[in-house]
Amino acid sequence: MRLDQALSAQLGSRSRAQDAIKEGRVLVNGIRVYKNSVPVTANDQIEVVAKEDDFVSRAGAKLNGVLDEFGISLQDKVVLDVGASTGGFSDVCLRRGAALVYALDVGHDQLHERLRHDPRCVNMEGRNARDLRADWFARPIDFLCMDVSFISCRTLLEAIAAQLSHPEAVVLIKPQFEAGKAFLNKHGILKDDNVTARVLREVSEAAQQLGWSVRHLRVSPLPGRDGNREFLMHLSREGKTRTYDYRALAKSR
Repeated sequence: MRLDQALSAQLGSRSRAQDAIKEGRVLVNGIRVYKNSVPVTANDQIEVVAKEDDFVSRAGAKLNGVLDEFGISLQDKVVLDVGASTGGFSDVCLRRGAALVYALDVGHDQLHERLRHDPRCVNMEGRNARDLRADWFARPIDFLCMDVSFISCRTLLEAIAAQLSHPEAVVLIKPQFEAGKAFLNKHGILKDDNVTARVLREVSEAAQQLGWSVRHLRVSPLPGRDGNREFLMHLSREGKTRTYDYRALAKSR
């Protein structure tokens, strides 16, 4: 069966399915597909990524696209969103039933107006997660999501682990900020898959040393705005770390 035919029932019509494929919102077995005629079977995993404008920022589509895959429920959870910025991750968490979201960011005046007026969202602008303290929060944190730039997520995970009781987490890994400028081309893009693989391994090992298990690791449903590939890591206090082929992950698109 053609891909657009297979999606027509899910999206309501064949034309809507074709629009989603054209917009690059359809993944088959984790690979983005742009052709309506690609053949698929019942054994293929087909994923439709939400439109960017469904959330307050495109970051929302990255988190929303993996919560079900990772088996994460946010119903009635208290969430800490580190690097909240406009609030893409915060928006998703609230839509997914979170009771409260602490939207923390070192910047100012970035959080979307809709979230500023949502009583379930606590705007914690102007705070650096490196200085995080447990007494910043009136309620214990159940879930952590993180999307930061120009700093290593390992640095912030260390600060968070020292203050909080290792909440379940999804961390957006941006290898270009973990590797450093020396490995980027003139456009700021990290092209070396070996460096990307090393970054993924180092972040995974750092999280484990801090007391988390790495339950899932995959390429993000959407790349960064600059074109760099990003990855989503699911951390938990429960279970064992799975075995990952970092080189294969680094080559995934």
